[in-house]
Amino acid sequence: MEARYGDAHLEHVFRAQLKDRVQRINENLQQWALEVEKLVRKAYRSVPALIKGNLVQTFIDGIRELEVRAAVRLGDHETLKDALAHALEVEAVRQDHRSHRVREVAAAKVRDRNKGFSPRCYGCGEKGHLRSSCPKRTLEREGERSQEGSAAISTAQQQQGNE
Repeated sequence: MEARYGDAHLEHVFRAQLKDRVQRINENLQQWALEVEKLVRKAYRSVPALIKGNLVQTFIDGIRELEVRAAVRLGDHETLKDALAHALEVEAVRQDHRSHRVREVAAAKVRDRNKGFSPRCYGCGEKGHLRSSCPKRTLEREGERSQEGSAAISTAQQQQGNE
């Protein structure tokens, strides 16, 4: 019964599967680690001493993304759990960096698109500034203030003179 339905005699088949197996596109790192652990335990069932070393090495060698694989390979990992944690950290940093890069590229495209754009003032109709910062409007305001101020001063002087 064991020979027919058991997988103990299939160690060489599991080793071949393990040798060719890499992380699939739709497989995240946690799923990949579980699959590696399952295959390594089946492939080296008769030699338990080989399980620990092959587990970490097979996990690292099968990581799909080259940058993640290289970074994890540089670390000295004793267990699959350590290697998985390091791979997840590297992947998170890469994704964060990638999202910042996407934002930078999008902002650059907007800047390039608006490069030749110059706003038109609704006050004087000239290009290069908005109405709120219109130099002519500012000069007019200052002129009105000085006229109002001089009128107020002359009125005050007249009132003092009448007294």
